[in-house]
Amino acid sequence: MSEPPLSELGVLASMMSDETSRSSALAMEHLTVDDFTGDIHQTLFEACRNLTAPYGDLDVAIATGLDADCFRIADMYTGGDVTRYIDLMIAARQTREVRAALLRATDLLTEGVASEEYGKSEGKDPQAVISGLIASCSGALASRRHAVSCGVAVKSALADFMATNEGGANALPTGFSRMDELLGGGFKSGTITILAARPGVGKSALALWFTLQAAKSGKNTAFISLEMSATECAGRILCAQSGQRRVYSKGGYSPQSIVELHDTATSMRSWPIRFKDDAEDSIDSIVAFVQRESIERGVDLVVVDYLQLVNAPGESPNQCVSYASRAFKKLSMQQDVPVIVLSQLNRNLETSGRAPALSDLRDSGSIEQDADIVMLLSRSGESDNPDTDDICVHVAKNRNGPGGKLSLTFDKPFGRFSQPTRCN
Repeated sequence: MSEPPLSELGVLASMMSDETSRSSALAMEHLTVDDFTGDIHQTLFEACRNLTAPYGDLDVAIATGLDADCFRIADMYTGGDVTRYIDLMIAARQTREVRAALLRATDLLTEGVASEEYGKSEGKDPQAVISGLIASCSGALASRRHAVSCGVAVKSALADFMATNEGGANALPTGFSRMDELLGGGFKSGTITILAARPGVGKSALALWFTLQAAKSGKNTAFISLEMSATECAGRILCAQSGQRRVYSKGGYSPQSIVELHDTATSMRSWPIRFKDDAEDSIDSIVAFVQRESIERGVDLVVVDYLQLVNAPGESPNQCVSYASRAFKKLSMQQDVPVIVLSQLNRNLETSGRAPALSDLRDSGSIEQDADIVMLLSRSGESDNPDTDDICVHVAKNRNGPGGKLSLTFDKPFGRFSQPTRCN
């Protein structure tokens, strides 16, 4: 007989020994019989669920006809956090459901479901079939969070405060001390940051800079670009990391520059960055990609460039952007990961001569509503150096901290940013 999952033993032990019936209530709220493996565990759960009193009487347990040795788990596993055991069982269920969906997808594709002939003979839209499979995987992976007591929530909040006080260990640093100061240590898990600007200001370059900082610290990053290819994205990071500018003419690189580019490229091969560069990407495809990456290797940061290019349901650009914005917010919370989404600002801003405001976010007011942080980028004046721009970053919204402004010097040929100072 194989060793039973410890999470199942933990749940059952908690249910049998908890005189307050709290553990039983939590387990029955979030689990079903099918979540347990094997007849014994399923019968135990059913018995616990059907009893009006806490399942702590060994005589009652034996009366069910089960081996009394099964109930010694109460002595072994009681005292653990039942919510943790429940979460582990939910995760196991999600894994089984995803595997089942993938097996179903394999069967359908093998049978020619996605073929033109299938669509004609069965009256099914092949794209709808594939979308349904993606939805099945997404549904299986959707977080099913249980209610949290005030005590547990306060303990978690205190740990978050202490981590921030000790240097922001609970957040992903941006690489800029002033920005980290405003954001409480950096980009935090479960939050969505909107990085907005007009074209050509440097929002894509700044997003790639954040990706560079994350990669250098060993953080797994998913970079979804609907505007640039993976090669172009990697090329920009390569220039920023190597200190070599991109050239567009034959013989533009010196032998030493070529050596430095090769050495940097070699060191970057193992960096934990995964690029997705489909210009027609849908919101369902992006979500499914991040969820798959999370399962296979874990994800510490998600970057999307940019919001208005995402293919999302809706009869108008406003509805499409609103749908995508909300989907990215849900993704950040479900996967417990910081998500940075780039966004365009309204075109009339270029002729107004004023600094950007939250009302300039293009196509949808829901962007501001869904975002935890909104950074508005603009040029802060003419630079004496034609290769650099002075960029003002206005943290116009910060759900969990103060707003403020800082300036960055953007070295355009290299895609690099200097340490910020305060804007005037």
